[in-house]
Amino acid sequence: FRRVLFRSGETPEFATRPGREVLIQALTGMQTRYGGAKPAQNPLNATDYATGLSASLGIALALLHRQRTGEGQYVTGALIYSGTLLQSSLLQDFAGKQWNDPGGLDARGRGPLNRAYQASDGWVYMVAHKEALAQCPALANIANQPESMLERTFEARFREHAVAEWESQLRAAGIAAHRVMLSFGEVMEDPIAIQQGLSLARHHPGQGMVTTSGPGMRLTRTPLTPGRPTPMPGSNAESILGEIGMAHVVERLVKAGVLVTSGVEPGGAS
Repeated sequence: FRRVLFRSGETPEFATRPGREVLIQALTGMQTRYGGAKPAQNPLNATDYATGLSASLGIALALLHRQRTGEGQYVTGALIYSGTLLQSSLLQDFAGKQWNDPGGLDARGRGPLNRAYQASDGWVYMVAHKEALAQCPALANIANQPESMLERTFEARFREHAVAEWESQLRAAGIAAHRVMLSFGEVMEDPIAIQQGLSLARHHPGQGMVTTSGPGMRLTRTPLTPGRPTPMPGSNAESILGEIGMAHVVERLVKAGVLVTSGVEPGGAS
């Protein structure tokens, strides 16, 4: 048995059900994290992407095993696996565990030293050790306050300066800090994102100039290069079928409603 086969899910009860990002968020508790007392959807299709990446890693590991032993195996992937993996830090249980992690749309972070604060011209996220506060001139005089008082004190203090000034002072003190990007447009227009190839502007034959995210993985010997922008839905059906010798059935499939080759607007999410 030398093959490596990928399959999705192993629980019969769930394997035959439709799999959707939002359903897995509901099933794995992710919507509680976002919503608190009421469910709220994570707008990112995190489990969709993570499942694809996990499947790729699983297949690569199985191929390595086959190379070493000559044995094949099944590789199983499922959205529910990814939904729990992505929440690993939240799903741990142990003696004395209190299930009181902050959640809900009003949560700004995990505590006063790890959260977002509103500055005079925007928001800044800070992750600090209490001992480092003394090294920051704007916070040194409150470094010895009890942690129970810090959050309200920080909220007032951060409003006194602009984001850029906070970034400068906090980083100089060895405290991690960064402006909170409040729009996807701001993220994609950021010079660092463009320089790193994370924001790509290219011409699309059906949409004109489009901006997309770039490859999120970097390899030195076999670097990933961005391909062409995703074509309009259905526009490449004839070429794909032609690659497997079925170009002659395109017209019949379109008439039967099996294929749609034009008129579908791109976009949408699960």
